[in-house]
Amino acid sequence: MSPRIKRCVGRPPAIDQDRLLQIAETHFAERGFEGASTRKLCQEAKCNLAMISYYFGSKEGLYQKVIERHVKKFVNEAKEQNLRPAPNRIKKSFSAAEFELYEILSSLSESICSNKNIHAIIMRELMTGSKRIIKALLDSDLGVFGVIQKKLDQFKAEKKISQDLNTRLAIVTLIGPIFYSNVSSSVIKSVYGFKDVDSNYMQMLSEHLTRSFFRAWGTTNKEALRK
Repeated sequence: MSPRIKRCVGRPPAIDQDRLLQIAETHFAERGFEGASTRKLCQEAKCNLAMISYYFGSKEGLYQKVIERHVKKFVNEAKEQNLRPAPNRIKKSFSAAEFELYEILSSLSESICSNKNIHAIIMRELMTGSKRIIKALLDSDLGVFGVIQKKLDQFKAEKKISQDLNTRLAIVTLIGPIFYSNVSSSVIKSVYGFKDVDSNYMQMLSEHLTRSFFRAWGTTNKEALRK
């Protein structure tokens, strides 16, 4: 009679969740949710499929976590505005209000440049109308949209921008070119003649968007803008 094999139950061996999420992010960015194989990403991460179920519940849960952690990461970076120091030229030429908006847009731009995979995933989610990205945004106070919305509402309350401004349309106007530049870098370079869609380009774009916004919607109250 062959010996009975003892089954191990309960908590699986600990894994480096950050490493697993990073590998999953690459697979999802390259192949999409449906095309990504949990078996292959587990092989690369040197873990078994049971660990995905244990730590994330399912493939869907893993995918959701990949999105959520970057949405929350951006929100924190945008609030702290500490990704990249602004040039002195910009600090000196901008009012306090202009500089606040510039830093938020610059944080978003820098985040896109340094996290190509996650923004490929997010763009796919946005274009397909997936509920996954909606959940991630709602769970983080609307992500980048929420950060800019609160700032524009603050500007309105402080009379730094026109009370007639439709802030929801303004948000689309401000972040649209940033996302477009990310997904259309080949067009930006070959048609418009920019050398590259890199940090320097994104910084120029953030400055341009900020100046254009305040020219169109900023108040003439210079004292309010300086505060």
